[in-house]
Amino acid sequence: MFTLPMMADVTYTYTGNDFTSTLGSYTTSDFVSGSFTVATALTAGLTEGHITPLSYSFSDGLQTLDNTNSKILFFFIGTNVSGSITSWDISVADPSDEHFVISTEHDLGGSEDSVQDPDADGQANTTNNITPPGTWMSQVDASPVPEPSSLALLGTGVLGLVGAGRRRFARG
Repeated sequence: MFTLPMMADVTYTYTGNDFTSTLGSYTTSDFVSGSFTVATALTAGLTEGHITPLSYSFSDGLQTLDNTNSKILFFFIGTNVSGSITSWDISVADPSDEHFVISTEHDLGGSEDSVQDPDADGQANTTNNITPPGTWMSQVDASPVPEPSSLALLGTGVLGLVGAGRRRFARG
């Protein structure tokens, strides 16, 4: 039996830990959370490098920045030999106020989830959690679609069979 290779979007979801240092409206019950979607699973053993997600959304408990209302400052991801995210540096900013930034990072230097939220004087207020890192989960889209090249290959095979059948029918 012939099985078509599938392409499926994969969504990675991050849940950070409660903030340990807060300013303004934030509390120690708030935390950074978010997700991003890519066309295929991240490569196993990926050295931390820049990726471009299809979509993303990150929240600090009070505000949410996503691909429709923000811009990416950093989006670096690294994986282990199983393809699980083990290092990252993600920062997204409000384009109308580039000083408002939601960030999460973890590497050999440590971990930090933070929000840079300037006050009325433009001074950066930082709300954060420094170590331990949050956790990542991944989920494959439940409705994968065949890769375009597989559809073309299947279509060529079907047309070949139809043509061979027509020639055989015409002879007999």
